[in-house]
Amino acid sequence: MKKDLLNRSKMLYIIATAFLILMISLMVGRTVYSMEKNDSRGRILDGYYKEAEDAYKEQVRNVLNEMGYRNAGIMLSVVVEGDGIRNYTLRINHRKLNDESSAGIEKKNELIKKLGEIPAITEGTSVIIEI
Repeated sequence: MKKDLLNRSKMLYIIATAFLILMISLMVGRTVYSMEKNDSRGRILDGYYKEAEDAYKEQVRNVLNEMGYRNAGIMLSVVVEGDGIRNYTLRINHRKLNDESSAGIEKKNELIKKLGEIPAITEGTSVIIEI
């Protein structure tokens, strides 16, 4: 009788351990799966934004070349808000833009004005220009 009770408790212990291991592995597996899951809509929208961003950078490059800032460094960074609104920051680096004289500041303001005339990347987005 005592041996039968011992066998039952061992069996319950094994079943409980197996159940807990199964539950933990399912939870970990689901967490990893949800982190890797790709949403097809997200990929389509990301492609759309990538094309729009590339077109915007090309327009910026054309303005810079037109104003004599060839080979300028362009960095366009994006912050996506929780509700999907995208805020961009455009940073431009060129040695001629380091001029702090009144003529240099006037040229920077003219450049900022011309870059501000370029239409937004997509509707509802904002672009902050830093020189």
